[in-house]
Amino acid sequence: MHFCLNKNCPSRMIESLIHFASKDAMDIDGIGDKVCEQFFAEKFMRSIPDIYRLNRFKDDIIAIDGWSNKSIDSILDAIENSKKNSLERLLFGLGIKEVGQKMSKVLAKFYGNIDKLMSASIEELNKISDIGEVCSLSIYNYFHDENNINLINDLKSLGLNMNYLGQTIIDENNYFYNKKIVLTGTLNKYGRKEATELLENLGAHVSSSVSKVTDIVIYGDEAGSKLDKARKFGVYTMNEEEFLNKLEEQNEESK
Repeated sequence: MHFCLNKNCPSRMIESLIHFASKDAMDIDGIGDKVCEQFFAEKFMRSIPDIYRLNRFKDDIIAIDGWSNKSIDSILDAIENSKKNSLERLLFGLGIKEVGQKMSKVLAKFYGNIDKLMSASIEELNKISDIGEVCSLSIYNYFHDENNINLINDLKSLGLNMNYLGQTIIDENNYFYNKKIVLTGTLNKYGRKEATELLENLGAHVSSSVSKVTDIVIYGDEAGSKLDKARKFGVYTMNEEEFLNKLEEQNEESK
């Protein structure tokens, strides 16, 4: 299998577009693998900022078999809406080495806006909880690369939000604050991602695996081995109804 090491080779450029538009990053509905490949081949999108200039090619896209005015308008609306995303989605979408979803949120919440993050020193980054030396160096190098600086400035000029929009002040007296929580099974009211964000905004630490230091396992329908493991370790378990009631209590107390 051939792996392209040149970041400007077509396969890596297409992968960067796919990642940026993906659900966990900028969540641009309609821009999936095939669309990225097609638009790259047609030279409509050759870089991340080109996504936000796609409207220039609307007539050309409609002329392609399989595309309609309605389908391209839907994508253009999704692109426009993505400009309002909170900073952590942009950071994850940029594909910075060593920076996953969780780290993107840590950075966005800590710095509040991209300018402060870009001016951070390695020493300052090292002081942030959960960030090691390798990750700090990767972040520092990324934001001191001229090409990346130009990319950020281009995205700014195109109107993308560069600020963290989540909750920054957390009530340390709320029930979930600083608790280590694992979600398992299917919740009816919230998707896994929504429930995770809710809990993190309350100051909880959400993990994917159960251990003896886990504080709570919240379970929904068809919960499996994680629930069994929690009971084996004597970890407190909470069903969806209890979880929703506890959330309601927190909402009432915060009023």
